Amino acid sequence: MAESSHRAQLTRHPLTVHLIIIWSYLANWQDHIESLASDLEQIRRRIDVADISEPDAIPAINPERLQTLRHIEDKIVCKACKCLRSNIVLVKTLMSINTAFATKIPSLGESSYSVHQELQIMEHRLESHINAAETLAQRVQATLGLLTNLLDIGNQANSREISTRILRLTQEGVDDNATVKVITVFTLIYLPASFVASFLGMNVFDFKSEDGSLRASPQFWIYVVTTVPLTMLTVGAWYLYKTRHNKLRKAKSFAESV
Repeated sequence: MAESSHRAQLTRHPLTVHLIIIWSYLANWQDHIESLASDLEQIRRRIDVADISEPDAIPAINPERLQTLRHIEDKIVCKACKCLRSNIVLVKTLMSINTAFATKIPSLGESSYSVHQELQIMEHRLESHINAAETLAQRVQATLGLLTNLLDIGNQANSREISTRILRLTQEGVDDNATVKVITVFTLIYLPASFVASFLGMNVFDFKSEDGSLRASPQFWIYVVTTVPLTMLTVGAWYLYKTRHNKLRKAKSFAESV
């Protein structure tokens, strides 16, 4: 009976429409905050149980989670809290208007009292929503800090792994260079003997079995004429290639430094 009388008083007041509009969306704020809290809790659970040393932790700890948390923080801080505070300002303004109505129009005394009660309930409800949103924002910031630290630790672990692989490759390269050096040394040792054997095995020399003398062929100049230009051509080609390669490398280094 008292509730029906309270509603009857509200219907006679000019601010009734405002109350209906505010109540129509005020209840949805709680669902919205609970939905954001549920999304945060899902991310938090995955982060809490994730082991960054395991490869399976990559889906739970990644920049996409960080972006989702930023999105939730934006919804809470930039949208929810601001809207709720503006609603509190609106409710307080309606309270002032309601007080003015009660003062200037005595016939609205009872209905103004009912409206005042409704506005107080709205104010308390909005304050509770703001407290919940601010608490959720703090949890989001804490989760952001935790996720950022985990990402940094994961990046450091990846950097260490990459450095270890590079070190291993460098050691393998050093071993290969040592092997090539050994082969080069042996080649230098045997090269003079091979050259002398090949040179003396050519038909430009003739050993006289009668007196044991060594006589050069009259066509020996052909060997000299063909060998010297080919040697110069080979060395010149290598020198040109090496010079051009050094210039390109210096130009590339200069461009990268600029």
